[in-house]
Amino acid sequence: MTEKHPDIVVIGAGVMGLMLSRELAGAGMNVTLVERARAGREASRAAGGILSPLEPWLAPEPITTLAAWSQTRYPGIAGDLEGETGLDVEWIRSGMVVLEPERPADAEVWAAAHDLVIRNIGAEAMGDIAPEVRAAPALWLPHVAQVRNPRFMDALVNSARAKGVRLLEGAGEASVVTANGGTDRVAGVDTEMGRLVTDRVVITAGAWTGRVLERVGAEVPIRPVRGQMIHFKVEPGTVGHIVQHKGRYVIPRRDGVVIVGSTVEATGYDKGTTKRASEELAAAAADMVPALEGVPVEGHWSGLRPEAPGGVPMIGKVRQTTGLWMCAGHFRNGITIAPASACLTRNLVLGETPCVDPMPYDPALRLKPR
Repeated sequence: MTEKHPDIVVIGAGVMGLMLSRELAGAGMNVTLVERARAGREASRAAGGILSPLEPWLAPEPITTLAAWSQTRYPGIAGDLEGETGLDVEWIRSGMVVLEPERPADAEVWAAAHDLVIRNIGAEAMGDIAPEVRAAPALWLPHVAQVRNPRFMDALVNSARAKGVRLLEGAGEASVVTANGGTDRVAGVDTEMGRLVTDRVVITAGAWTGRVLERVGAEVPIRPVRGQMIHFKVEPGTVGHIVQHKGRYVIPRRDGVVIVGSTVEATGYDKGTTKRASEELAAAAADMVPALEGVPVEGHWSGLRPEAPGGVPMIGKVRQTTGLWMCAGHFRNGITIAPASACLTRNLVLGETPCVDPMPYDPALRLKPR
């Protein structure tokens, strides 16, 4: 590969890298997006696509800020992607039932503070809202929506290319090149396909972000956390809403596919699946929705979520290196808060007014020099 001189290189073509690259290309930048394997095929594709934290009143306020900003933009994003690519990403306001929620009184206070409706429906009212769900004390969140994230990722890939983003797949684990052997200024990116010469780089490499930043002497407290998922196929309408119970969830798609997730496992970079996890997820699904009892599992996969301390992503400049930014560590909320995260990163790179207060996400608060 001959040397190229893009305005900016983005490392990692998950949901963050793809959305950011679209943003930067839309602002007139010549963008190269580098992906170690295939674009849109890691944690973003393995996720469930729920556009809300599982129990949002328990989420840190910085997550609520990003989620609220993103939720209002998703209908427009879905429409834009369909117009650009012809792919329906299935944005659906399914609503979510949270069975036996933790701290339900806090949920009502949180909803009032954020001008949202959360109804305490109780076991006796379950039949009116979600008759397929096990009768139990529950909260009903009618505003919660979803996207079908494999289609969403395919649409983002096609859209990025259509907007002129140069996508390098199969590039291996990229490393940031710094000037004169130091760490104070970006000079390019090395990949298995050659060197890209640039003075601006954004790292959106998810669970692999720490490996990329090692070259510039930054210790990044982001770890991979494996999440295993399964799916069933049932008659459409068998499950009408997203159902969540103690970190496990059921997500119905329009065509009768039902996604069930997920485990939370500290297994390093092991993406293997286990029979035990499949059985536990199937049992959790049947507990939430009795009609799923005994339905055969049709698919089983996993992804590596990037967990930053406290679940709050790290978005902003890597201070010890001029021309280097990062956007990573979104853990279980990647799809949920991607629009706001990409917007904020674009703002910081281009020197624009930030769409949200950047301070809570500043990597300088948590990055340690090595």
